[in-house]
Amino acid sequence: MNCDTGVNTTESGYGTSEALPWKNITYASTQAGAGDIIYVAAGIYNAATGESFPINIAAGGYVRSTASPAASATIDAGSNARVLTLNFNSTLEGFTVRSSGAAGGNGLVYFADDAKMINNFIYASGSSANALYVASAADNSLIENNNISAVAGSSTGIYLGDSADNETIRSNTIEAGASGTGINLSANNSNYNITGNVIRGQGSGYGINSSIIYSGNISTNEVTNFGEGVRIHARNGTTINIYSNTILKNTVGIRAAYGNYTPKTLNAKNNIICGSADLGSFMNGMNGMINDEGTFNSSYNDIWNVNHPYSASISGKTGDIARYPRFVSVEADDYRIWGDSPCAAAGEFVTYMGCYPPVGGSSNITSESWVMPGPDDGGGDGSYGNPWKTIKKGLYRTEYIVHANAGTYNAANGESLPAAPVTLAQNQYLRSEALPTVTATIDGGSAAQHVVLQGINTTLEGFTVKTTNANTSYYGVLAYENAAVLNNSIFISARGVGLDGAGAKVKANTVKTDSSAYDILLTGNGDSCVIENNAIDAKAGTSTGIYLGDSADNETIRNNTIEAGTGGTGISISANNSNYNITGNVIRGQGSGYGIN
Repeated sequence: MNCDTGVNTTESGYGTSEALPWKNITYASTQAGAGDIIYVAAGIYNAATGESFPINIAAGGYVRSTASPAASATIDAGSNARVLTLNFNSTLEGFTVRSSGAAGGNGLVYFADDAKMINNFIYASGSSANALYVASAADNSLIENNNISAVAGSSTGIYLGDSADNETIRSNTIEAGASGTGINLSANNSNYNITGNVIRGQGSGYGINSSIIYSGNISTNEVTNFGEGVRIHARNGTTINIYSNTILKNTVGIRAAYGNYTPKTLNAKNNIICGSADLGSFMNGMNGMINDEGTFNSSYNDIWNVNHPYSASISGKTGDIARYPRFVSVEADDYRIWGDSPCAAAGEFVTYMGCYPPVGGSSNITSESWVMPGPDDGGGDGSYGNPWKTIKKGLYRTEYIVHANAGTYNAANGESLPAAPVTLAQNQYLRSEALPTVTATIDGGSAAQHVVLQGINTTLEGFTVKTTNANTSYYGVLAYENAAVLNNSIFISARGVGLDGAGAKVKANTVKTDSSAYDILLTGNGDSCVIENNAIDAKAGTSTGIYLGDSADNETIRNNTIEAGTGGTGISISANNSNYNITGNVIRGQGSGYGIN
């Protein structure tokens, strides 16, 4: 086949050799028999070269690109919704396939029966398109080593129709749209093998999604940046295994979704599940595993840097850890793990967790480091005698404790501020070692930004935290689940400390706002928090010292000294709060307002 030099005729030996090619794939497909291979040269095969869409690849047909590179043979259907139909035992190998049509349920490439797609590039640029659609009759199909782009709207990379069984989807790279899906199993699918794929989204939608399906294998996939990474509805009596995947930056890592079908079992093992995937970073609202119904067993998984690792009904948890996986390069989307990763031998039977084996070598991540402001890092190695310059670098290179010497940590020193807050990932501890401690200062300047953001199980201790930003959407310190804010002096123009996760602690701090705002605010997510032994200056305007948001329950507010301003409030309990313990506090006003309201 050659779209430039070919002739569509069977006379004079055309179609029998490379020297005498046919012109287009449409014609060749009507001439070739089962078992014949149609070799296609480089070029653009479209309506202008005589293609008629959709091109029908007959049963047993094998259409292979001979171009170099192979993908320089392009089948471009323009705005036609469907490009190709693959019939029984047919194969397409080595092409670029394009369409800007809204392919909907039909797909750019439609698998009418058992067929194969190998080593192709698929570009579905139409809105809400299915790039590949595998019909119910197309059992035993193979989709392997393809690059699939379905980035428009709610498009889907690969769609398995109702009862399409025994499918192998292996080693593909799939890019989904803003509300799209990487791989969708529509209903009643069984014995599927979804393995070795890289599936990337744009912040919502689903990486791998199913309706009500039977047993199969979902393993060794990389799934990143979706609303839900893997979302499974299983049928009665079904067991589905989700093993050795790397699932990152999804609002929910794995969900056993509600479908009113029980009993059923989902087993998750040897997976790495992270919210934000690097040290010094945190994305709020992330969940590891959620079980809506049935039995959900977790074992030998690393679930790190998420707000909620498990919903209440996750069973087992044998061998589960919560450690930074030490990826090779989050910036480059290289989610292989270093040889010193805690996941390298923490899986079942001392194997690795996640979809990639360890690469060997060292991550150069330390458990403890030191920082001190200065003109440059000066070759510093983060040790006590040779510290790094910035907190930013310390948090990026340290799994646990970053010790900060006296000085000012701000944008001029090279910190992430004001573009992004100083951010602590799960288990990180940022501690001032200055004498007095508060001579280590984190200064956010005047930018509309949080100064410090604390992920779960983090600690900030001993700093002066300040900003002149008066935007009440931002805090001096914003802390999530089980975070601790200890012994700091927090001087803020608007909101001082925000607690947006259960179990957080604010102890022995001095907090002062300069405008009518909240010194310490607990959102409705901040149940079971402790606010203790703080000196709270809320004298500016109508400020409130401590504010309990709607349904913030089980709070302990103990032994604080609170000074309120004219018309201000010491402690405000907004609505629907229960089981609070407000005891031992000294609350002083200026003749109006409320002490406890």
